Amino acid sequence: MTDLPPAILWPLAAFLGLCLGSFLNVVIVRLPVMLMLGWRAEAREALELPDEERPRFNLMVPRSICPRCETPIAWHDNLPVIGWLKRRGRCACCEARISPQYPLVELAGGA
Repeated sequence: MTDLPPAILWPLAAFLGLCLGSFLNVVIVRLPVMLMLGWRAEAREALELPDEERPRFNLMVPRSICPRCETPIAWHDNLPVIGWLKRRGRCACCEARISPQYPLVELAGGA
């Protein structure tokens, strides 16, 4: 890998950093929800209440959605920084504003 010319190595490293930042955004948003769901399940078990039917929710599933209308975000709108800029920070479906936190964390990962 060190044999790659800098003109290829630096953009590749920056892109991988942006992807890492994008994954960090997923962790920031989903980990608290995952913890809460786990605590609820433990409480239901301790209280001997019936299990709740709930869809799978982890770091990989479901796909990213708009926080307002819950429409899944298309893969090309989910590209680190580029997707947010392309959509001008708005949802493709409902035009709701998407927080600038997402591209800022991605840029921090790419730095």
